[in-house]
Amino acid sequence: MLWRRQIEDDRARWTLLASFAYTFLCRRAGLIWYAGAVVIGVAVCAYMGIDANYDRLNYHIASARSLLQGRVFDDVAISGIQTYFNPTINLLSYGLARGLGFFWSRYALVAIHALAWAFLGAAVWRVVVLEFKPKVSQGLVVAAAAAVLSLCAPVSVSILGTTLSDLTMAAFIGAALLIRLPTGFEARPWLGALTGLILGIGVGLKPTILPVCLAYGIVFYAMLAMLTRPAKAAAEFVAFGAAAAAATLLTAGPWVLEVMKETGNPVFPFANDIFHSPFAPPVAMADNRFRPASLGELLTVPGRLAIGGYAISVEAWVRDIRFALFWYVLAPALAVFAVWRPGQAVTFCRSAPRTTFLYAFFIAAYLAWEATTGIHRYALALDILIGFLLALPLLFLPYRWACIGAAVMVVVHIGTLRPGFGHRHYVASDQSTAPGAGKIIAQKALIFIRHSLNDTPLSYLVDYFGTDSRFVLRSDFEPGIALDTGAGGPFAQKVRTLLARPWPDGVWFVTDGAMDIGARNYFGGYGLTLTSDCRTITTWAPRQLVMCRISQTGAP
Repeated sequence: MLWRRQIEDDRARWTLLASFAYTFLCRRAGLIWYAGAVVIGVAVCAYMGIDANYDRLNYHIASARSLLQGRVFDDVAISGIQTYFNPTINLLSYGLARGLGFFWSRYALVAIHALAWAFLGAAVWRVVVLEFKPKVSQGLVVAAAAAVLSLCAPVSVSILGTTLSDLTMAAFIGAALLIRLPTGFEARPWLGALTGLILGIGVGLKPTILPVCLAYGIVFYAMLAMLTRPAKAAAEFVAFGAAAAAATLLTAGPWVLEVMKETGNPVFPFANDIFHSPFAPPVAMADNRFRPASLGELLTVPGRLAIGGYAISVEAWVRDIRFALFWYVLAPALAVFAVWRPGQAVTFCRSAPRTTFLYAFFIAAYLAWEATTGIHRYALALDILIGFLLALPLLFLPYRWACIGAAVMVVVHIGTLRPGFGHRHYVASDQSTAPGAGKIIAQKALIFIRHSLNDTPLSYLVDYFGTDSRFVLRSDFEPGIALDTGAGGPFAQKVRTLLARPWPDGVWFVTDGAMDIGARNYFGGYGLTLTSDCRTITTWAPRQLVMCRISQTGAP
């Protein structure tokens, strides 16, 4: 009977190991998800190379550098409409790159971005323990499925380690959930003020998370009013709203005032049909490339994401089946259950209000996000949260079926996912070290740069010229992209003022393509001549650039 005793010993050993793992999971769920995100982020960064996303080249570097030098609007629309975005959040990635270099700073950004998974993982698993107290084996299966489905979020993974701040914004939302959800639906004004402060700072730094934050406030305080005394819920709601408004004003207010002073529109170039800034046409400008145009199109978004393709909810090619599983399988199943067993559904909602909130919050935030922009990067908190929401129903299945369900979802997701890595490029080594460490081409020059949505942005060149140099973006008006800086446009006076100043190192035009008739016409409008005195310059970004001297003969 030794073999039978050996089996019993092995079973006891595995039971003890599983018990230890589950205890660690319950106590350190956030750390587990954080470690998983860091491992994935490090692997992605090592494989993909240095981050050269469009926004980094266009305004992350330029805006942070200008803000630090105290001359945010001395250049002329250098980053198109992004010139007027709040640059405060870009100081993080810029400072890390200057201190650590492009190569190592991406790993530091991974450590920061991974907090989004840490906060959401800790918040959701705390809810699971408080409301369901699953058995060890069932809990481990659900946690494993949730880990894979949330950590392997294609769009979120593709942003790990980049200068795109959307995962940092997701961390703000995750922190608010982690602080507020475990205490349940009892009115606590100080917690409402704290979560409002956190979300307000996030919105002030990057308003793109506003729809998700509004959904949180509406759903949470509607449920709080139903589950506790309305007067107490109202008191916390007031504390939440006041703190959120104050934090937003303190974070974004100084920049809004600067933009207002410069352009006459506090949110320039948006809402110019209301504020009528002279620097842009009086139209309502919005990025609607990914926003569903109809209910039918909205309903097809999860299906199109599952099939995969370009320009579904992000610029790059991406495939993600999780949204189809939620909206086409789980959501209908929950709706059928609520209609078929309304009494049980109400009982469940009252016994598990935190879980109910998570699903209601996700649905409301998803709809708000799709109704405003539909840009996937702006809702990465939902991109991560959906992985948990798909796994949680496994808690209510028999153990064997839970294992089968978890395996099917994981295999289908991993087998079909494809991240969109269109914003990175390969770099063999860190040639440029850090922003500001590149070879200075000229100390005091006036530089015109070319730009459109299809070109590689060149605003990052600010680090290759001295602090006394100035830049002008050579562009025509493109709604949602660029502003008109031509001789007949609203920025003409600012350009002529710069041209009237002495430039010892000359006036130049830098482009990544052939000189076109449009460039010659543009400079001709200012009485400038594009000469054949050209040279090739090389930067850390992928393409070689051409820099041609501009003659000011005949300029007014």
